[in-house]
Amino acid sequence: MMATVLTLISRLPLLALYGLGYVLYLLLYRLLGVRKHIVLHNLSNSFPHTSQSEINRLAERFYRNYSDVVVEMVRSISIDQRDLCNRVHFNNLEMIEDELKRGQPILLTVAHQANIEWLLMALCCRLQHPTEAIYRPIANP
Repeated sequence: MMATVLTLISRLPLLALYGLGYVLYLLLYRLLGVRKHIVLHNLSNSFPHTSQSEINRLAERFYRNYSDVVVEMVRSISIDQRDLCNRVHFNNLEMIEDELKRGQPILLTVAHQANIEWLLMALCCRLQHPTEAIYRPIANP
């Protein structure tokens, strides 16, 4: 049942999904404050010379971005390959393509920033080459 609901939601226009993402942000950050104390603590530790008002602004931006990534992950269920490739852009991809044409295996490392799922999906579309993703599961629940 849940998979069917998510599939239906994933077919909404992206603008509508971002609207749902804004509602999710309001719920997570403003209303429920889900893990808010952890986010604020981590930001304060990472930026010790930053004012509390700036830390609060960074936390708010984090939750907005997080909510956008969540709805983009839902969109991944039904996103059109052409649409995905139009939304994710790569610099110097021809360097990788040249090495792959020569039969050279490639190891790419990326930061987990923004929507890494769309990055991997678009990379598979663009390269038309088998791709493996290796990650380390979250250890802290």
